[in-house]
Amino acid sequence: LYACRELTVFVVDAETRQPLGQTTVSVERQGRDAESQEADAGKLNLCLDENAEYLFRVSRPGYAANTVGFSTRGRADDAPSRLEIPLLRPVGRR
Repeated sequence: LYACRELTVFVVDAETRQPLGQTTVSVERQGRDAESQEADAGKLNLCLDENAEYLFRVSRPGYAANTVGFSTRGRADDAPSRLEIPLLRPVGRR
């Protein structure tokens, strides 16, 4: 029914919950090549295909990378979604 599933990705510091700018978000849809984008001030707005599986790989200097899955399968409405991806500083860098 809906051509686009709106998703807002927020990249935050795992401890302080503050947004992290200068982050690279690699978006991979199952069966397609990954595309990398920059999260401006820790926020990225995307339009996802319906009935699809995604992997988000997020990295930033000084933090451990994180990978999170997201699915648009079975969503019956067109309400925007929100995905928060925390990044953790390695033990020696806190």
